[in-house]
Amino acid sequence: MADQPLSALAWVLRLHGKIGRGQIFAVLGASVIAGIAEYVEASLLGAAVERLTAGGETASILLIALAWAGTALASLLATAFLGLVADNIGMKARTLIWSSFLGDAFSAPSSFFDKAHTGRILRIAVAGTDAAFDLWSAFARAYMPALMGLVVLLPVCFILNWRLALVLITVVVITTTLSATALRKSYSAQSEIERVQSDAAAHAADLLASAPLVRAFGAAVRETMVVQNAFEIARQSQLGVARLWLFASGTSRAAYAAATILMLLVGSALYAAGEATIGDVVTFLGLAALTSARIEMLLHGSQQAGQRLAIIAQLSQMTPMPWNTSARVTAGQLQDERLADAKGAALSLRGLRFSYPGGCEVLRGLDLEVAPGETLAIVGASGAGKSTLYSLLLGFRKLSAGVIESDGVPIEAINPDEWRSRLSVVFQDAHLLNRSIADNITFGCARATLEQVQNCARELGIHKFVSALPGGYATIVEENGASLSGGQRQRIAIARAFIRNPAIVLLDEPTSALDAEGEAAVRAAMMRMRRESTMLIIAHRLSTVAIADRVAILDEGRIVEHGKLPDLLARSRRMRELFGLNDEHLSSPKQ
Repeated sequence: MADQPLSALAWVLRLHGKIGRGQIFAVLGASVIAGIAEYVEASLLGAAVERLTAGGETASILLIALAWAGTALASLLATAFLGLVADNIGMKARTLIWSSFLGDAFSAPSSFFDKAHTGRILRIAVAGTDAAFDLWSAFARAYMPALMGLVVLLPVCFILNWRLALVLITVVVITTTLSATALRKSYSAQSEIERVQSDAAAHAADLLASAPLVRAFGAAVRETMVVQNAFEIARQSQLGVARLWLFASGTSRAAYAAATILMLLVGSALYAAGEATIGDVVTFLGLAALTSARIEMLLHGSQQAGQRLAIIAQLSQMTPMPWNTSARVTAGQLQDERLADAKGAALSLRGLRFSYPGGCEVLRGLDLEVAPGETLAIVGASGAGKSTLYSLLLGFRKLSAGVIESDGVPIEAINPDEWRSRLSVVFQDAHLLNRSIADNITFGCARATLEQVQNCARELGIHKFVSALPGGYATIVEENGASLSGGQRQRIAIARAFIRNPAIVLLDEPTSALDAEGEAAVRAAMMRMRRESTMLIIAHRLSTVAIADRVAILDEGRIVEHGKLPDLLARSRRMRELFGLNDEHLSSPKQ
């Protein structure tokens, strides 16, 4: 635990150092200038007092004043330069952390989201990024100049007067030890505080995502109290950390007050013995005041760092090496999302096995062949493995055994983004974004024009209802598509899949939540979509299954039967039971 705050701090500094490698040296130089300038001013004050007590000439006093003005100007320019460069590096780091975080999140297997709630992940990303920026900004603007000043000051003090310097250095060692001890002791408590707050954020996000459920069951007050109690626990723990740092700060101030008094007494004795001048004593008293202020600043910085490093440590574990940008995809590297020549692709699934961590085996040697341009419906009881199969096809999860090939090429040999560019998927939930209808349709094909969007909408029979909306295709969809009916949402989702001209389309229960009218509209859209693509449909409604060329029954992780729908209904009791038909219902459903 002791090395974790240092590891988190090293992560922040390495990140910013990699981004602004050439500028870091300029920052260090500016920090040295800004840090030393104030100590030079203290020395100039001592020199001025020395000249005045010795009856110095006006010219010598004027010379000291000019040197003082030059030092102040250098300090001002160095501080301004330092702030601009540090903020520039910090902003670049913020951008890189977020792009890396999103890249890692979207490329991670589904198990990443299974183990960490989205609300918790987002809270860590937002709070961690802000903490990293604040820590770097404070370190570069204030703490680095203070450190550089101390590094230069202490040897110079020994040269000026080693006995007075010894008093000063003793206090520096005492307060530095206090800061390190307080940081180490507070870090574990701060880590627990961050864990509680992240859990509370996850709980709150879960409640907001299920707001209708919370309201319907009258659980708003009870669930709100859970979040409130979590933050109250965090508040009490934070007060304990604050008391620790208050003790460290008070002890540091007392040490410097004692050191200043001791330095005054020692200085007076040395002056009386002729071993120090009044200027020396004034200079050291000024240096002691500046050093006290710098140490107090560093102590406060340590407290702030202790609070921020706990969340930064969580962020660094989630995004371990954001400076490794070689693998990141930029907008200029993305291939054309629209595959105009796609005509459908063959799929070959052989010996597929898959188990969830700590769970039973879901797929147990699944074999399936799908011809190019074929529409295949996959049916089976809940838990048979249908949705898991889609997760494997999309590359969200990794096979335990077996191989999935497309046109004879294992999909594991294809870059995941390239493979997914050949697919379109329509989920049971339409997953519409809080953007315009046009943006939702072009989400998987950003280069599509408005004319192409409208042509696609006409083809799928949604142009009329979209055009009738107040904003037409520019109408903003409310969160979760609340402003649209279920059938409208699903048809927009199908348009989003259709406009890519995909080689393979995966539909997961696209009509299960629709009424009869909505289902008919979506089914008609699916019939139009099947012309150019290989289509796999998971469905529990017989009317949806009816559009398929062939039906495969999935049971206990294997394909146990397959064939044309009328044949399966005629010969398979399992098929009839799946759709609640008795032996009298042997005719094919209406097309």
